[in-house]
Amino acid sequence: MTEKHGFVNYKTVLSSQIRFASLMSILAMVTGLFYREFSRPFFSGIGLEEKWLYSHYMELVHGHTFLLGAAIPISMAVMTYLVKDQLTEKIYKSMLIRFKAYMISS
Repeated sequence: MTEKHGFVNYKTVLSSQIRFASLMSILAMVTGLFYREFSRPFFSGIGLEEKWLYSHYMELVHGHTFLLGAAIPISMAVMTYLVKDQLTEKIYKSMLIRFKAYMISS
């Protein structure tokens, strides 16, 4: 890839954003599947209040994984594509570094 030679363009930034969003979309689907299907036997004998209390954090994992891991990077990729002609290589390098920091933090 062109990143090995130190040259960063919009394709490098877009590919990293889209790959990360794809991976996190799959992870969000897996966590949603785990929450809906594999947790049913564990919650079958308890009341609604206890079920909500115990499953609340499992519900949050699915939503947050999709929002932070897929929706935001896809919107960042769209914005990067829309302004690709106005940016320089220095800005693309900065964007790539900041997006890698975002990937690590999310």
